[in-house]
Amino acid sequence: MCKSGDLTQTNALVSDLPDWVKEDLGRQGLENALEARDVEAARFFLEQGATLDVSGGTMVRPVLLHARSSQSLQRPPFRLSIPNLVLKIARTKCQAVEFFELLVEYGWDVNTPGFGGETVIEAATHDEHLIRTLLRLGADPNYGAPQQHKLNATEADHFSSAALDRAASLSSTVVVDLLIEGGAKLEYSAALHVAVEAPKEFGENRIMIEHLLKRGFEVDGMDGMGSEEGAGVTEGE
Repeated sequence: MCKSGDLTQTNALVSDLPDWVKEDLGRQGLENALEARDVEAARFFLEQGATLDVSGGTMVRPVLLHARSSQSLQRPPFRLSIPNLVLKIARTKCQAVEFFELLVEYGWDVNTPGFGGETVIEAATHDEHLIRTLLRLGADPNYGAPQQHKLNATEADHFSSAALDRAASLSSTVVVDLLIEGGAKLEYSAALHVAVEAPKEFGENRIMIEHLLKRGFEVDGMDGMGSEEGAGVTEGE
């Protein structure tokens, strides 16, 4: 859900606080703004100096304010994971382009991975406009979640096919073309394989399969996991 609100009172409340209080409130505020999909609130907290914590699950300490005494301030631990909140934004169409342009303006690396090595370009394959924006902002279509056969891998992989594979399975030929033209490597990908197994009517799958063949995928080739790319095609699945 997208939200927005009047930040005048918030600005008045934080303007006279000590710097360390502003820092912690800024981090919490930025997290809340990302969770609420509120672009203007996110901009406000970034302008106040909130940092984009790129380590998923870094310990951050929120502030409990006492109305009368600064000595009553307490800072219990709280776990903040901004990269994973950013991934949630990429999965929606709620001002996502505006969010990513804002985050990059304030130093966000568009290739920052979240849990399991997933990056925003993989999460955004449902949205052609967002894919165009992410590529323009420097997203690498070959950097992301590791291939499935790397069972113990949790970090992002520079030889990932996750974005192209997801596009072949769940998105459109236009998005597939954007990723390939943006540098996605066919040799890393299992796109033809996943297109065959995609949860669609076979007629819809056939459009994607034929397009992938035109783009250079080979029916008898091997996918990135060591399986024959076109097994489902040749077997009539």
